[in-house]
Amino acid sequence: MHKVFLGDVLLPFAPAAIKLQIKNKNKTVDLINEGEVNQLKRPGLTQIDFKFDLPYQKYPFVVNFKPQKFFLDHLEKLKVSKKPFQFIVVRERGFGTNLKVSLEDYTIEESAANARDVSISVKLKQYVDYGLKTVTIPTKTTSKASKTVANPSAARTGSPKKAEGETYKVKKGDSLWAIARRFYGKGNLWKKIYNANKALISARNKGKRVAYCTIYVGQVLKIPPK
Repeated sequence: MHKVFLGDVLLPFAPAAIKLQIKNKNKTVDLINEGEVNQLKRPGLTQIDFKFDLPYQKYPFVVNFKPQKFFLDHLEKLKVSKKPFQFIVVRERGFGTNLKVSLEDYTIEESAANARDVSISVKLKQYVDYGLKTVTIPTKTTSKASKTVANPSAARTGSPKKAEGETYKVKKGDSLWAIARRFYGKGNLWKKIYNANKALISARNKGKRVAYCTIYVGQVLKIPPK
């Protein structure tokens, strides 16, 4: 005699027949000049169909008699729990069955011919555990070549500031290029500042072996409009 379990509950007696449909997902394709070939895929999920009775009274052949409501409540619990369970068939001879499954649907049938006994048709489907993986996709970083300038201080960056009517006090490390970049956003506009302060800059550099555009800490320069 077989014994059939749905989760941890033993059915009153074994179904008369159990159908296990073991599916595959192979695909047949037609190749030009080659004919049909079969592409082998991973197997699909096994489907299980069977029908069992819930006796109203205890018959001699019933192996696990309980009120019908007990089994109906158990089926409802399996349906709404959103959790898989074990479907187990213990056979006296031959192979056994032990699959993790989900309850797809079930049907309750009543018939006057069966007195108060109830028949239940059940459809199960094999359940395979799975998990989500987090995949980090590296992104390429693009670097723009920085513009090389003669004066290291020219590499200073900053958002352009409004230049009209402003003055600027020279600080350590400054150059006309850096100041133009600070106020105009472009270092190559440094001559605008030089021309606006030419007399001041030339007077300070007179007689010195320095570049004509050299500026000094503490000088106050006029910043003309862009």
